[in-house]
Formats: sequence, C-alpha cells, structure tokens
Amino acid sequence: MILLAVMAVALTVIRGEQEQAIAVNQSFAGRLAQHLQATDVKMYGAFWCPHCREQKAAFGDAAALVPYVECDPRGERPQAGLCKTKNIQSYPTWEIDGRLFEGARSLTDLAKQTGYHG
Repeated sequence: MILLAVMAVALTVIRGEQEQAIAVNQSFAGRLAQHLQATDVKMYGAFWCPHCREQKAAFGDAAALVPYVECDPRGERPQAGLCKTKNIQSYPTWEIDGRLFEGARSLTDLAKQTGYHG
C-alpha cells in the first residue's frame, strides 16, 4: 500500500515536470529559443558577464534552451578556441546568419533579426 502511494506521488511529480516543460516549450521565449537553435544562431558569452546573465534571464524558464557558447576557458564546457576563431570581442555577442552583433538584444529584436514569426 505504501509502495502504491509512493508510486502515485512519483507519477504526479513526473507529470508536473512534463507539463512545465511543455509550457516552457510553448511560451514565446521557448519557441524563440528553439528557433534560434534550429537556425544555428549562437550567443557567445562568459560565465562572469552580467549582461550575459541578463540576456539569458530574458528567456525566463527557457534560458536553458538558448544556444549559448561559453568563451571563458574557466567556464562550464568552454569553447574558447571557437570564440577566438570568431574574433568575439565583447559579451554577449550574437551570431546570426554568419554576422556578429555585439550586446544584449530584446526577444522581439532577436525574433525580427532571425525571421521568427511565432
């Protein structure tokens, strides 16, 4: 009986997490982040950069979906060589259609720049 109760609670938690993931994916920010991934857009940044944190925060719960490239070799999963090859000079820098755009962008601006009409 206790096992059934534990299983019921576990299923409820899993269902709640799935519903939350669906909600994030269906939000404007979630759909935009998925579009950025699909169109090979990149956000280059550094873990210590306050503007990068603010840029990710603009995506809310969908921040983990942002196609982020860590440029500082001390950061998590760094790609410092790629950042050097791309000549990234400031953070955040967005790469859209092979062009670099320095500075944070609003979600609306990113949508316009990338042709997202969600």
